[in-house]
Amino acid sequence: MLRDVIVHEAGAGEIIAVAHVPGVIGEEMMVDLAGGGYVASARVRVIESRPVILEGQVRHRMRLAVVEGHIRAELDGVAMRVH
Repeated sequence: MLRDVIVHEAGAGEIIAVAHVPGVIGEEMMVDLAGGGYVASARVRVIESRPVILEGQVRHRMRLAVVEGHIRAELDGVAMRVH
């Protein structure tokens, strides 16, 4: 299943992302990121997922641990596709 999310923070082997659907703790998935002329893919594992209110709507904040690959911190705020 493909999901579009927004990366709010990247670094230290983790990605913080916000999505319309919750993550399942322990689930592994691939992420494709693009921004500022940079494209990356990484395998990640959901280590935390909790609901948050953003702009009056429920979203889900997920902490994703990078299992394989490398994500640069400059990708903060870029669009990310999870599959």
